[in-house]
Amino acid sequence: MRPGTVRYRPAGTPSLAYRLGEWTASVLFLGVFGTLMWVMCSPVAAVTYCLVAVLLSVRRPCFVDVDRFTAGVFLVPRRNYPPFFAVGFARYGPEPDAGRSGLQVTIGRRSLMVCALLPRAEWAEFQRRKAKREARKRDGAQ
Repeated sequence: MRPGTVRYRPAGTPSLAYRLGEWTASVLFLGVFGTLMWVMCSPVAAVTYCLVAVLLSVRRPCFVDVDRFTAGVFLVPRRNYPPFFAVGFARYGPEPDAGRSGLQVTIGRRSLMVCALLPRAEWAEFQRRKAKREARKRDGAQ
């Protein structure tokens, strides 16, 4: 580090060592408690516990896209006062008549969502436009 360089970390941001320790402790606890539940109760109870524990530990949005579909977890804003547990449908837009795109499960402030990014009819058009854009980029770069 050069002299005079100031390292800035926003207030409330934990250090890397703290985060690694927290992660290690949670993995060990999940492993031990999940194994005990597997042996004493049932595999379904153990898997359910582990999934809910991981879901409730999320602190920022995480999504995985697979072709036309996406799955992920995000935090519901505090101003919306979500119920403790809810099952509902994700929609393509904020309008009340927007079509259903997938399933959404809310536990506390965390919401797990699996849905389609676009309706099937629009997805084909989106793929064609994307292919044209990429072809123009290749032609312009060469």
